[in-house]
Amino acid sequence: MTLDVHQAVKALKNDEVIAYQSDTIVGLGCNPYSQKAIDNLFKLKERDPNKSLILLVHNDGMLQRLFKEVPDIAWELIDVATTPLTLVLDNPVALPKGLVSKDGTLAVRRVTEGPCAELLKRWGKPLVSTSANISGEESPKKIEQINPKISAQLGGIYPAENKTFTGKASTIIKLGNGGEINILRK
Repeated sequence: MTLDVHQAVKALKNDEVIAYQSDTIVGLGCNPYSQKAIDNLFKLKERDPNKSLILLVHNDGMLQRLFKEVPDIAWELIDVATTPLTLVLDNPVALPKGLVSKDGTLAVRRVTEGPCAELLKRWGKPLVSTSANISGEESPKKIEQINPKISAQLGGIYPAENKTFTGKASTIIKLGNGGEINILRK
């Protein structure tokens, strides 16, 4: 079932997992403040619950509220990034288990354009993000490539349009509060 933005927000409020076109690939998402929704996502994806997830945010305020402190280098990297950039930062606050890595970090990406940005604006909160595939399978670049086993259990798919964005996963950089920089994926 395809969803407009209002229906997608309603599904998220009801702790459902949705598929959505992100700025990179097709993602699965849910409410990051609901352990029930997070558990459902792990089950649907057949993902090891010890592997952490990414959160998408729409603006700086949303990002800032997730961490005790966002290092200055993070803001600089966000400002100069020309392709999707996921940052792994220390000391996230007030999030359920399954989102925070065992080392006390959280991966986050700011999305400011496209249908995913519109969803984030309307939702008004961060959105869990992981590829819309069974763990170990190739990540779908278009909605139609979602495994039917996953599609059958979703609260819906947003948006109704089916276009490919970059089709390439984001660059991931881990930043330590002490100024350490580690590129995890280019």
